[in-house]
Amino acid sequence: EFVQQQGFKLFESAVLQMERLVAGNSEVNTEVSEYLRALINSMMKIISTIKKVKSEQLHQSVCTRKRHRRCEYSHFMHHHRDLSGLPVSAFKNQVSKNPFEEMADGEVHYPDRCCCIAVCAHQCLRLLQQASLGSTCFQLLSGIHNVGICCCMDPKSVIIPLLQSFKLQVLKNFQPHILSILNKFILDQLGGAEVPQK
Repeated sequence: EFVQQQGFKLFESAVLQMERLVAGNSEVNTEVSEYLRALINSMMKIISTIKKVKSEQLHQSVCTRKRHRRCEYSHFMHHHRDLSGLPVSAFKNQVSKNPFEEMADGEVHYPDRCCCIAVCAHQCLRLLQQASLGSTCFQLLSGIHNVGICCCMDPKSVIIPLLQSFKLQVLKNFQPHILSILNKFILDQLGGAEVPQK
């Protein structure tokens, strides 16, 4: 519902507007910076909570125990489950191989019922390219690194924004961090390290 009601458009415009306030006025700078940090942290908590609930549900559907206090199910965190929406690949068609493609107006129209984790992660990666303050970029990078992505995402929709942000002047000091995130996402969360079975 958050996606359908243009929640990400509001999130994006709020972050960018708050950045302008921080950069322009030193009187409200500290207070707005704190609100900006809280807004981004809230989005990361939403992603994290959805992933945790999805992982618990997936684990409980395959575990034979009655109680799951001692169960370890973190390996389910980045695997897609239809509980969070349909996988991104379900929305590919002949016209567009990437359902998260930007339109001519610069907007991304996320498909209804698409994996909400993939949409959240994509929006954060997209926002990373638009942010102008190093502190905002670092917070987005750290947040997305901590909460991760969904394995159903198209690798291009993850790799391209990270490589484009790698080139940005404002992120020059964070290049090793970006490479570390790229490595983690490609190998661990998108299945690049998995050995195909013969």
